[in-house]
Amino acid sequence: MARWLALSLSFLFHPAIMPVVGSAAVLFFSPYHIPAELFFYTLFFVFGGTYLFPGIVTFIFYKFGLVSSMQLHLREDRRWPYLAGLLFYYFTATSLKQFPLPVEIHKIVLGVAWVIVMAILLLRWTKVSMHLAGMGAMVALLIYLSLTYEIHMLEIIALAILAAGLVGSARLALNAHTHLELLLGFVFGFGCVSVTLLV
Repeated sequence: MARWLALSLSFLFHPAIMPVVGSAAVLFFSPYHIPAELFFYTLFFVFGGTYLFPGIVTFIFYKFGLVSSMQLHLREDRRWPYLAGLLFYYFTATSLKQFPLPVEIHKIVLGVAWVIVMAILLLRWTKVSMHLAGMGAMVALLIYLSLTYEIHMLEIIALAILAAGLVGSARLALNAHTHLELLLGFVFGFGCVSVTLLV
């Protein structure tokens, strides 16, 4: 795979944007009426809690020399940004419970928070691919929505699985992860979000 394509796919399917995409999917496919104001406010709130503020904190860590790059290439770079991200994700998930929204909204954010916990626990030995974790979480969410609300989404689910394969190939082409790290990412993303949605 060409480097420019691998970089483009990595940027387009950045793991931090997946909670926003997942929330949009829930709001769009949910059979319940969601006012437009609440729709956009929810997406803005999720974006701030799972992308914007964790990104700002990571930038601060970078400026103070606590991480060597914003991309967190090294295993050692990930601990503090992940811990900060975990706090933001947990706060966002618990706050979303107070909104008049489908329960799946806060559950998917909470599910991804559990993925971060797993990634932190394994940091001593490996760096789990958060790109594939995000893709696994999205596939799990789409399957759940299809089965729960009886929506025909086979083509969308197939495209999500295809996208996961392309993102995995992109991460390999960039030498960002090993096959095991990609597999762990997808399994953790799919598993944690599935369990969180079902309990």
